[in-house]
Amino acid sequence: MTNASLNQGSSPTLCDENLLEPLAVPRERINLTLTTVNKTSECQRGFKARLSVASLYENRYIRLPNVFSSKSLPIVCPHQPYTETLKRRRHLDGVTIPKRISVEVLLLFVVDVPEVFWSLETRCGKPDKPYAFRTPLEWSLICPRPNSKLNASVNHV
Repeated sequence: MTNASLNQGSSPTLCDENLLEPLAVPRERINLTLTTVNKTSECQRGFKARLSVASLYENRYIRLPNVFSSKSLPIVCPHQPYTETLKRRRHLDGVTIPKRISVEVLLLFVVDVPEVFWSLETRCGKPDKPYAFRTPLEWSLICPRPNSKLNASVNHV
């Protein structure tokens, strides 16, 4: 099991090299240029591979035909009390979010695999409250950050 993040504004699908290393999948050595939203570029050596990912609770698999490995994915994955958030919101009854083994995100899904973004079900509350949506893989929970005007977090990949 690994943590993954959805990003509609990026391409290609990326994985941390620590995810790809133990997998016995064919891979091709590549040069990769990563550019941030500030147009800062970094060249890296990595791998291109084909992977499949599976849902934790359902018999669903999604093929990822072009996954590129990076030295790391510096994505902020804040530690949130998901179970408390889910318990306090009636509109989130039945939504299950697995407990994280770590806070590291090792896989970044992007728009080159649209199926990952399909919303099969959405649970909305009031505009300023958490909401959840179920994709073919699992539920994703979106929570507003307290004091978001004072504290901002930007992920650089």
